Amino acid sequence: MLSHSSKEAIKTGVALSLTLMAVHWLGWQKTSWAMLTVFVLSLTDVYGYSALKSQNRALGTLLGSLTAFVILSLFSQDRVGFFVSVLGFLSFCVYMSFDARRGYLYNIAITVCLVITSAGIDSGTTGFATAILRLQETLLGVVIFSLVYRMLWPVTTESEFERVASLTLDNLHQRLLGDQAELEPEQVAKNIQLLNDLLSLPSNAKSGLAARKEDLTIALNALNYLHAQTEIRAGNTRKVNDEKLLDLVSDVRAILANEGDEPLMRLRALPLVPITSNKGDDLPNRIRCIALVLSMAITMVFMWIWMPVPGGALFPVLGLIIALNLAKAPAKFITPVMLLYFLFAFVVLAQYVLVFPMFTESWQIALVFS
Repeated sequence: MLSHSSKEAIKTGVALSLTLMAVHWLGWQKTSWAMLTVFVLSLTDVYGYSALKSQNRALGTLLGSLTAFVILSLFSQDRVGFFVSVLGFLSFCVYMSFDARRGYLYNIAITVCLVITSAGIDSGTTGFATAILRLQETLLGVVIFSLVYRMLWPVTTESEFERVASLTLDNLHQRLLGDQAELEPEQVAKNIQLLNDLLSLPSNAKSGLAARKEDLTIALNALNYLHAQTEIRAGNTRKVNDEKLLDLVSDVRAILANEGDEPLMRLRALPLVPITSNKGDDLPNRIRCIALVLSMAITMVFMWIWMPVPGGALFPVLGLIIALNLAKAPAKFITPVMLLYFLFAFVVLAQYVLVFPMFTESWQIALVFS
């Protein structure tokens, strides 16, 4: 019996291999964008998260392409205007990247904008071709990923919601009974936030979470209420409405199992308990990240202009992409992340030099990524 992680690894390998072979069969110039799309989408276990990320990636590619065309059409002969407009769009995307639902869209938008403007600064035709190819490969990666992850051991949003909700409710029940619970209170709060996120993911309107969204929202509020009451009970020597809370546990189980309307009516009477998020998207944190990315971006641009760096605009583009990825990371993780970048670059370079020249068929390369 394969474990969950083994199944996910197999699905990722199959999707990457099929994407590589499809790009070769179609005769497109690059495989990296399509395969990167599959790899990024595979980082999420739940298909609903992947569907949302697919939407953001496609929309971000479109937004970045349109912005790049506007910048090239207005400032292709004005170096100051060109860099000011690019850095302005960079700041806007960093600010918007803190949005819980659409933040990934803006990360993709600025990345695509940088790639297209660097390709189109000397030739508008090259920039346009780069944009079309990027959009084609992104859509191809989304389609192949969706097919593989829908057909091979699918993990639906509905099944994940039921698993996390049952686990969280069981732990709250154990705490109310005075038993030792598996999850710490902080993890319970994270699970409730995860359930709230799952309810907002794309879903079929006729079935699954969307069809029961109102009822499940009420059950989720009851879970949050139970969590708050167990915290009060933990800090108090006397019991706080234990029997009532145990009845609420039974009502939540009935709603999760879609059994009857009476439990729903009782849970409707509960006070609304806001679900708090600790994602650190406050204004000072956004401004700090914008200042950090802009400082790195300006440094990259000045180094590119005044130093004989080979590779054309590739140096500032890659530098800005790395800066975007590191901006929101805690300071203690920056050094390990940079070491991982170097290790990844070394492995890829070794493949290109020592392995890939020996292959003559696309299926041979596909086996490497499977």
